[in-house]
Amino acid sequence: TNYLLGKYEKAEEYGKKVSTVEDGGVSVIALPVYFFYDGLACAKLYSQKGYNSYKLLKRVKKHLAGLKKLISFEPRNFEHKYILLLAEYYRILNKPEKAMFLYEKAITKARDSFYKQEEALAY
Repeated sequence: TNYLLGKYEKAEEYGKKVSTVEDGGVSVIALPVYFFYDGLACAKLYSQKGYNSYKLLKRVKKHLAGLKKLISFEPRNFEHKYILLLAEYYRILNKPEKAMFLYEKAITKARDSFYKQEEALAY
């Protein structure tokens, strides 16, 4: 919720708390949501001054790996999330052409999977 409200620092703060119990205390249902929104919050904060960029980038990469694993179980639920986070990753690495291609792909995948709210995030 904090990410959607533009409260990226608060979203990142809660993401850190969740990461301490990630290996045993987060439900299977909540884990993909955590990967997705914490990854988006970290990507957003990465480009802002005053944040520990290395740790944020490392978390984005970790969440990408987690989402990628989930695609094999249910692509319609996770592929667009992975692609959107990957687009954000390339955006913060200053690779706009690759990022734009992935944003478009994420929009299409989210639309095809009926995830309107996440289709909107990709715009």
